[in-house]
Amino acid sequence: VPERLVGVDTHVAVEAGDERAGLHFRNHVACPTDGRDADAVLICSRTDWNDVIAGATTLADGISSGAISVAGDAADILRAFACLDHRGFAAASGPRGAR
Repeated sequence: VPERLVGVDTHVAVEAGDERAGLHFRNHVACPTDGRDADAVLICSRTDWNDVIAGATTLADGISSGAISVAGDAADILRAFACLDHRGFAAASGPRGAR
């Protein structure tokens, strides 16, 4: 949702297993990158990232449980990903499948 990106300028890399990719959230868009020179990095297994993408868990829950590690500012990462209209990136958690 572009309106949620007002004031957001965060470049996040995701290292899931042996894969790396990134998104640079800025100017009301999320631009795909290779993750090089990112402000912050999410580090997890491919299975844990798939769970977030599938909506089986949220990014916030993955970070709080330790399944997803963060190098950088977790609050900035969560704020950026919360701009995406996807239940895996919802800001608040609840029972699985609740959203």
